[in-house]
Formats: sequence, C-alpha cells, structure tokens
Amino acid sequence: MKSNPFAFFQYQFGHPGGYRFKVSPPTFLRELVKQAAKVYPDSSISVGLCLVDVICQIKVTDTLPKVDTTAPFYDKIVLVTAQVLDTIKGKELPSCSTDIYGTKRNFPSQNIINDNCFQFEYRLSWQGNMKSPGFHYNPSTLYDTSGKPWIQKDSEYIVFLTFINMGRDSLQSYAVLYPGMDKSSYIGLYPIRNGIVVDENNDFGFGSGLSVDDFKTKLRQKINTLLMN
Repeated sequence: MKSNPFAFFQYQFGHPGGYRFKVSPPTFLRELVKQAAKVYPDSSISVGLCLVDVICQIKVTDTLPKVDTTAPFYDKIVLVTAQVLDTIKGKELPSCSTDIYGTKRNFPSQNIINDNCFQFEYRLSWQGNMKSPGFHYNPSTLYDTSGKPWIQKDSEYIVFLTFINMGRDSLQSYAVLYPGMDKSSYIGLYPIRNGIVVDENNDFGFGSGLSVDDFKTKLRQKINTLLMN
C-alpha cells in the first residue's frame, strides 16, 4: 500500500524532464490493473482498490459549495473538510490546502497526524449515480429530494479517493482529490450511521449491516489478499 499517496502522485505526474520509458507510470499502472481484473476472481470492485490513493474513515467538519467556472454549465462542487479518524490506505495524508477556493491544489506536506485537517471535493452532478435507497436524487437541484447533499456536516464516512492531475508548472504538479471508486453504488463515499457502514448493495461482498470495525477488518483483509496475489 502507498504510505504517502501524494508523493506517489508527484512521482507519477511530476517528473519535469519526462520519462525514459515508452509508457508513463500512471498509464503502466492502469494497464497492469486492467490485466489483473481479467484473471482475479472478484473483478467487480476489488481490483479497483489498487487504483484508489486514499481510503480512510472521516468525520466531516464543514462543507463548502462552490462552482467550477471552467466546466460546462458551471458544474457545482462541494469542498469537504474533515478529521481523519482512521487510515486504511495511505498513512501520510496531505493536510488542508491554504487556498480552499482553488481548483488546482498544492497540498501542504504536513502529516495528517500532526495537523488533522483533511479535504477532498466531489461534484453534485455525480450524485445522480447514487444507488442508495436512502438517497433520492433531484436532477433539477442536484441534491436529494429532501434538499440535502450526500455528504453532510457532523457525519462519518468511509471514503475512497484518488488524486486527479490538474497540470504542473516549473515547480510542481497540482491535483484535486476526488472520490475514485469504480462501480461503487455510493460514488466511493460510504456513510456510517449508528456505528454501521451503509452498503445496502453489498458492493464489496462483505454483507450488509456490518459495524465499522468489521467492515474495516474485511476491507484490510481484501487489500492484503490483493497484495499477496
């Protein structure tokens, strides 16, 4: 597992002079995972764990709606600020950006343990892909029919996140941290309610109604299985 996922991202996308190999690291990684999916017995969602940069349990402390003016129809974004309660993949997580309105991020290098402020973004339009019976998407408002977004303040979640390359300058690469779980019924953002991880569609094959500890144990076992095969 990647101990420092942002450093790994910088390795993949931040090389100033290009690469001496015919295939860039991110392309090679995706092709390798694609081939693994063909032979691994559980190819639905498990192999996708190899491409996810960060998996952690969080408690949301704030949500900030904003608009991406560079996207068609001015796509609406929610910037989520949270505390990290547990790390499952990625041990040295980046702390909050000082420019909370920016779309290109240079994540500060502080270890999350010393400065427990963690941020990621998701687009409200993605909520249309939700397959949760508890979330009823309204395409006109981009929210649930109750008027609430999927991620809510003072709630806990298990999140699956990936760094998305936003380009580089002469100094470094920039990124946004987005939900990145392929074939997830919950766009990679699984809520915790009354100590239970909500996964009504049993995306991972663990069974539904698992406690947080049981879910995380089974998830770590799944990741270890992938590493050993």
